[in-house]
Order: sequence, then structure tokens, then C-alpha cells
Amino acid sequence: MGPFHRLSRDLLLAGLVLFAAAVGLDALFANARTPVDAVLGPIAAGSEPFTLLILGNSHAGALGQAGLRPDDVTANASLGGQDLYRGAHILRSLLPRLPHLREVLVSVDYDAIGYNLSEFGQNWQDPQYAQYTGRLYHDGVLARWLASSAFFRVNRDLGALRSVPPPPVLPFDSSATPEGCRERAREHSEVKFRSDLIAENQGFLREIVDLCRVWLLDLHVVNLPKASCYVESYAPRTRAAGSAAIRSALAGREDLFYDYFADPRFGSGDFLDYDHLSPTGARKVLADLAAHAPAPRPHHYGGPSRDAEDPSPDGQPQR
Repeated sequence: MGPFHRLSRDLLLAGLVLFAAAVGLDALFANARTPVDAVLGPIAAGSEPFTLLILGNSHAGALGQAGLRPDDVTANASLGGQDLYRGAHILRSLLPRLPHLREVLVSVDYDAIGYNLSEFGQNWQDPQYAQYTGRLYHDGVLARWLASSAFFRVNRDLGALRSVPPPPVLPFDSSATPEGCRERAREHSEVKFRSDLIAENQGFLREIVDLCRVWLLDLHVVNLPKASCYVESYAPRTRAAGSAAIRSALAGREDLFYDYFADPRFGSGDFLDYDHLSPTGARKVLADLAAHAPAPRPHHYGGPSRDAEDPSPDGQPQR
């Protein structure tokens, strides 16, 4: 056997070994679940007659299962670092599965309008979302294969084999030092904000508005309260650019935006740390939002209607 044939044989054997290893790992991880599964799986299954859907990052996650209305059944589809791209596609995917839905609350921080987790080193989460959104931010043959692989979907984490993961714990800082507060504000408003991402995120926010209009859902776009030390250290340029970009994306529907960012009514007891509300703070902001937002319209919410009138809430805090 000549050198070329030996090389061909060795390459074929190596390929077969790698293929067998990939098949074996996928079988081993077939039932492994991620935090995305833990949060979105029960909602996508329509396990309860959900009337309120909350979307956003960990700031919205801090709202828990609290509702706007006394009879609300809340689905909180928020995850740490979740961006508007994922939020829009999660909403589009879930709407046909939630026939009792009446309202959608979307948390949008100033910096969220200039953020995408795939552009900030977190693209490994993309395959985890793809099962629920049907979309990949960086699409392609390799990306689709990775998304279809159980092993790569859990980011090759052997810990995923041990147990079903609970919903993600909020990444709050229990030490809550002034310096930690300043660093958190700078991280969000300077490090994790890019102006070149604003235009595409405005498009995703407009898509959320359009979806809610078509499906006859009342929408509330909310910038949740932050602690005073966080507000003071937040980059003024990002605050101004983010506020303007959000309002521009909502052009003609700025009344949907409720900006609690620097609301002085929220004190230390309303926060777990610098930017995550405590259960007390969550109930407080939702009660205030419910007082300003009109009650959901009394009609059937079981499907889209392109003849629906736009919702028109009147009055909101912190204009």
C-alpha cells in the first residue's frame, strides 16, 4: 500500500471516529437542558392560561411572576443578557401558543438599544434560543449544524448532564459596594453599548410593536428603575442616545414608553442591588404601571387581526 492510500485510509478512519464520537455525544446529551429551556420551555408548552408576557434581560427577570392585573397569569420569558433580537423572535414564536394573552411588557434599558449578545462574546447562547425562535443571528450551514447538536447546544457543558437546570438566578451583587455600582453602570453604558447596533435594534423594537398591534395585544415598553448610584455613574451620552433611539423607534407611539430609570420614588429597599428590583420594588413598579396603563380591551385574544385598532394608552410616569 502506497503512502497516498495509507493517508486516505487514516483520514477515513479518523473521520469515522469523529463521526461516531459526535453521534455518541449527541445521544448522551439528548435530554440535557439549558437555562433557556427552563424558562421558555414551559411557556412554549402553554402550560398555563398566560395573560401577561414579560420579555427582557435580568432586570425584567426580577419582576418574577408578578402581574399587572389582579387576575393575571404571568409568563416571564426574561433571561440574563437577553437582547431585543431574541425578544422579538421569542414573541413571534410564542404568540400562536398563548391564546389567553392580553398584554406584553418589554423591558428596554437605554443601553439595550445598542446591545446584542452575539456581538459581545455570547454567541454560544444562540443555538439555545434557536429551538424556540427558529432563528440564528449568525446564520449558516455550520451554525445550523451546531444548533441541531445536543452537545454543542449546551455549549459542551458536562454539568448539563447532572440535573435539569433551574431558571437562572439573577446576577445580583450581594456585596453592593459603591465601586461595584459604578463598575456595573459603566459596564452597561460604556462597555456593552455600541451605536452601530442601534438601527437594527430599533427595527426589532418596531417589530414587537407591530406584532402586538396585529395580535390585538396591549404593549408596555418599560425602562425599569435603577438605584441612585447606578444612575449617577451611567454614561450621560448613552442615556441621551438610548432614550432618543427608543422614542424614535416608537415614533407615533411614544405613549407606549414608560421611563422609570431615575424615578426618585424608588429607594434602597426597592432594589436587590444596583439595577435589579427587589420583590417590593417589582410590585411597586407594576402597581404604578397598572395605574397609568389602561385596562386590557375586553375582546378575544385568540389570534391575529390585521384590522385591529392600535392600543392608545394615555398617561405614564416620568414623561
